[in-house]
Amino acid sequence: MPIITVTAGKELGKLKELILYVTYKCQEKSNFGSTLLNKILFYADFYSYAFNHKPITEATYRADDYGMVPVELIEARGELVDEGRLEVRSIDCYGREQKRPMLTQPFEPLVLSKEEREFVDGIIETFGAFTGKEISELNHKEVAYAFSRYGERIPYNRIYALGPVEVPLHVQQWAVDTARKLGYEYSM
Repeated sequence: MPIITVTAGKELGKLKELILYVTYKCQEKSNFGSTLLNKILFYADFYSYAFNHKPITEATYRADDYGMVPVELIEARGELVDEGRLEVRSIDCYGREQKRPMLTQPFEPLVLSKEEREFVDGIIETFGAFTGKEISELNHKEVAYAFSRYGERIPYNRIYALGPVEVPLHVQQWAVDTARKLGYEYSM
């Protein structure tokens, strides 16, 4: 059962724009749906924290049945739907219902910096080919999730935790490449 929390007073601008940006970049992919969107949001925020010492959106993430999800997602997505900027379509995806976010008007970035968009592009390049099931299974292996109780808030610094996590080679390579782009000497 997903957790729904009201986020009174929390600024949703950056999260809303990140939802729109990821949707803009991924909506034509046959595997793109709400699950993949949620996980890309997670990886963008947590890897940004790991590499840049700050998350992109500052959303609050919690552990639930579906992995790590931003608590503010339902509110932010609802506002985008109410504003007429996003719709969520139910489509058949190999015999299963998929909730697919779709833009309803052209996207123009206003809040995300060029560097943040480039960083998210790397996250999409790394995780964008996963199916919802695959990305959920990977997300459940993350230390940040594995050591969290249902409903628990997941602090960003948990991305630094070491543990029995399988990190696919292409994700490791992406991390090394990103570290090098940021000017760090790094090797595998």
